[in-house]
Amino acid sequence: MNFYKASRAVRISGEVALSEAQAKRRAGRIRPVQGKKGVYQLDELQDFKAGEIIGLETVPKALYRYFVGGENGEHPTPVDPNNGNPIMKKETAKPEAEKPANQRSAASEPASNAAK
Repeated sequence: MNFYKASRAVRISGEVALSEAQAKRRAGRIRPVQGKKGVYQLDELQDFKAGEIIGLETVPKALYRYFVGGENGEHPTPVDPNNGNPIMKKETAKPEAEKPANQRSAASEPASNAAK
């Protein structure tokens, strides 16, 4: 489950991960999902304010624009549930052959050049 930060007010139902504070505010309208800590079933639409962080398995395309990173119709950016900072995808290492010559390691140089 990924966490997303609402960029404006949004109404959601279904299975979501919430903080303890969020769950307490909605105690009479949600029920915990068995075997999933911090995950709740919202049987009716629940309102979330801009800035709230919500855990979702998938974000319906119709809701992209309500979350940070999805304002232009792109998939929203996952955030750290503890601080709301975007989670950046780790850049994969490029193979040695794709690196500029001045960034290649000596081990990747052809044997004829290494002997010089």
